[in-house]
Amino acid sequence: MCDGDRQYDRLLDAIPDIVWTANAGGSATYFSQRWEDYTGIPVSAALNFGYLARVHPDDRDRLIVAAPAPTTAEYPAKRHGGTHFSEGQKPAAN
Repeated sequence: MCDGDRQYDRLLDAIPDIVWTANAGGSATYFSQRWEDYTGIPVSAALNFGYLARVHPDDRDRLIVAAPAPTTAEYPAKRHGGTHFSEGQKPAAN
């Protein structure tokens, strides 16, 4: 990882929302540290489709369909401790 990548990661970690990227198939390729802070799931476990474990089942298909285009998706995500809480999640362009 080069210094520019580390600076970019620090910048994204400073944003108070969860920032993440996904490929056109909906597989997550990046999560900011805020993901782990909010959900209690390590970023490494959330990559690919691991993040869906914290998305409300009624919203999973809608979220994957939205993944190909840069968008803001709001969906109930399960906070660590087991409660669902609606929070605006902002996937960044990949």
